[in-house]
Amino acid sequence: MSKRDRKTREDKNRILIKAFWSGRIDYRGWRRIIRNTPEGHRKTFYQSFLHLPMRWLLKEIGIERFVKIWPLIRYEFRDTSAADRKARDGWDALWGMITVGDSQYPVTAQVSGLSRKRREIMRLIVRTPGISAYGISKETKRDYSRVYNDISLLKERGMVESIDKKDSIRRVRQLIPRHSVNTRLAGFEI
Repeated sequence: MSKRDRKTREDKNRILIKAFWSGRIDYRGWRRIIRNTPEGHRKTFYQSFLHLPMRWLLKEIGIERFVKIWPLIRYEFRDTSAADRKARDGWDALWGMITVGDSQYPVTAQVSGLSRKRREIMRLIVRTPGISAYGISKETKRDYSRVYNDISLLKERGMVESIDKKDSIRRVRQLIPRHSVNTRLAGFEI
């Protein structure tokens, strides 16, 4: 092991000692637990999300993995503790920004189960309420039929609603995110 690798591991161990000061856990042991599912290790995940620096933990876990596991872990945080609420709210905002581009979007396993391409479509709909399927297809440079199928799935799951565009000669369907604050800010009512 090189001197640089040893220094990096020592730094990571120091960070973990700050979070898990009451127990003996080193970086390798912690990493082994974090690579598995939260089942059976919820306390370790909870402590990690509560005490470890966000940027460092997100880098260790990975963005895609964070999107998948956060809806499971967030229920470990207690509403009675101010520190728990603060940490949960911060992670919720980060999760919302990563998944759909809205920090106030509600955390659900349904959104975390979407593929990366479908989350990209959802992000476009949240950022620009009223966009059409054609506009999404053009923006993402994807085939219209694939985008249409993805939008149909989002509609079935109740995440997106479509309405007719007013004052349009052609029939244009505007897509509105159901659970985003941006919908009301853009002047749409659901």
